Amino acid sequence: MSDNKLILHVGAPKCGSSSIQTALSKQPAFHSLNGSKITYCALQGKSWLNPTKIRLGAKIGFAGYVASHGMHKYGDTAVGATILRHHAPHISKMLKQGVTPVLSSEGWLPQAPVFTASGVLADLPAPTHVIMFLRTPLDWLNSAWWQWGIWQEPDIRTFLEKSTYRAAWVHYVEAWKAVPGVEKVSVRLIQRGVVQPFYKLLDSTPPPEVRSNAAVPQPFLQLMFRNRHLRPDAESPEAEFIVGTRIGHKSDLSAWALPTEMHAAILAELEADTRALLEHLEPEDRAVVSNDPAWWDAAYYADRKPVSQEALSTPEVLTDLYQRLCTLAHRRPDQGAVTNIFKAAPAGDLAAADAPLLELIDVIYAQSWKWKATWVRRRLRAMLGRAPLR
Repeated sequence: MSDNKLILHVGAPKCGSSSIQTALSKQPAFHSLNGSKITYCALQGKSWLNPTKIRLGAKIGFAGYVASHGMHKYGDTAVGATILRHHAPHISKMLKQGVTPVLSSEGWLPQAPVFTASGVLADLPAPTHVIMFLRTPLDWLNSAWWQWGIWQEPDIRTFLEKSTYRAAWVHYVEAWKAVPGVEKVSVRLIQRGVVQPFYKLLDSTPPPEVRSNAAVPQPFLQLMFRNRHLRPDAESPEAEFIVGTRIGHKSDLSAWALPTEMHAAILAELEADTRALLEHLEPEDRAVVSNDPAWWDAAYYADRKPVSQEALSTPEVLTDLYQRLCTLAHRRPDQGAVTNIFKAAPAGDLAAADAPLLELIDVIYAQSWKWKATWVRRRLRAMLGRAPLR
């Protein structure tokens, strides 16, 4: 990069943010092609996380990466603006030293007003470049349902009525362009990947594309929904990262949840906003959106049918989930006995069938934290100049 700027990656949620944050967390200090220094940092409350803290946090955290907190965690605009002003000196110092700071939070997409209220970006010694990645509205709403909606609003139709406006991407683009201090807003599509396009915008050599926060199998989601201690609310995704994203799934169990009869109405509601979005895209991406029926035509989704909850809790499906959990837990499956338990479970009451699955999840949790604790002890001993643990 010829001159440094503050880089803000603001999402959108469920649009590859965790892959970008994983790449940045693995190597938070790097250089542009012309040799200027780029440094990934994170804001978490009043804590400023530098590259050293980010590497450690990524290694011991359940997600495998570190990101800045979304402003919604602070309750209101005034508190969020105060947090930003608290960190302004760190950002200004880096910019004055010729460093390009990079901050990332998928929760920042709708929070341009907080940055405007803080006045921070306008007062920095260098301009701000905002980067966001977007995806087709129906695909995004489907992912958002599984990530947050089902844990907050169990009726999919009510969720869509309340949330469809959030996929009107153009309003976020326009809001960020209006923030004082923002020089440029770059909008990219996740169809082209996220890590390489992101690093290209930084004028830096990208690492290999890394997929993080992979889709969680539907049977495991239903298991969590039946046993809410695994995920008590939308803000507690530990079980998904530690277990769900690592077990794989059968391709014939679709994760599609949107009712077929709502596809056309949602696309029609968003059509004007999607057309307005075209003006903010690069020519190549504009052509992609213009010609991709996934953005415009409900017929594109005709073969996507929601799978029933009953289909996700058959003995065959539960046995497959059990085998996958056994593999992850390094346990030999007692398939015959467990399959009999699954078959004997009365319809609508899967407490007995869930018991062997929950036992395996406890084992996987224990192994995960034991490994992380061992890594921390080894790291501390190395820092203290002591012999490593055997």
